[in-house]
Amino acid sequence: MILSREEKRIISNALQNGLPILEDTNVEDLTLKIWESISRMPYPIESSFNIMGNSSIVSVINEEKDNILEAMITQKDIQFRLPKAGYKRSRADSVAATFAAMSIVGIVLNTCK
Repeated sequence: MILSREEKRIISNALQNGLPILEDTNVEDLTLKIWESISRMPYPIESSFNIMGNSSIVSVINEEKDNILEAMITQKDIQFRLPKAGYKRSRADSVAATFAAMSIVGIVLNTCK
């Protein structure tokens, strides 16, 4: 996977600092858009979600059914967590998590303007 410097910067910033979203964004709708986007990706990953009131968690799961990325969505932002320790994360996990993060960033940029 080849990313431009700008794409790497945006994804790295999102993973480290989260993504702000507009306060009036419907968390449930945003969660479903993110889940649908990840499920349509041409990469062997799955996703699941759990909506709890005004927040949700989208989990990205690899082929071995390991959770490789979590996006915690609230009414103010999306925070990311990489559950697998760096030394346990395979190259395929890193690529899949990057694809999923790119997908989430794209949804947020197109939805929360």
